[in-house]
Amino acid sequence: EELEHARAHMLYLEELSESHTYMPVINRRGLHRELARLLTLGARAGVVNTFVCFHVRNIEDIRRKFGHGAAEAGLTWAAETLGQHSRDTDVVGSLGGHDFGLILTLADSDDAAEKAAEIAQALEKGSFPWDGERLSLKTAHGLHSFDIGDTAETVMQKADDDLLNREREIEAREQG
Repeated sequence: EELEHARAHMLYLEELSESHTYMPVINRRGLHRELARLLTLGARAGVVNTFVCFHVRNIEDIRRKFGHGAAEAGLTWAAETLGQHSRDTDVVGSLGGHDFGLILTLADSDDAAEKAAEIAQALEKGSFPWDGERLSLKTAHGLHSFDIGDTAETVMQKADDDLLNREREIEAREQG
């Protein structure tokens, strides 16, 4: 009985170590574990999965104007929106700060690009309530379809590189 209790407690602690503190998603550690798992499964099964990185571009503006609570509410709303627009087989997680990761299973780069654009539109056209107002988010995203030889780290880095390139394009359009 004590052994069963210890095992149950270990499972609880493992789950706790991979959960985000206030958002209904896994944290970076959990996302990294899922990426590694799906990289292995995808390579064995010969299927393509894609990782999408979302960045909330204006969360610092919201924090400065409305406070930390509003920023947390915005990020929580973003996490919920990501979850609502994902399939049960997909994995949503926090990368820390203002960034989210989404593993789209059985999705090549074309399918993933379409889905990522759909989610970005939902994030930007929607809003969340704060102190009697409706606040909106601005986002950018990047993606990378898993390649043979990729690791969880390289997948995250390649998606982040794509995100940075897209973000530069957005900033150039906004400035000029």
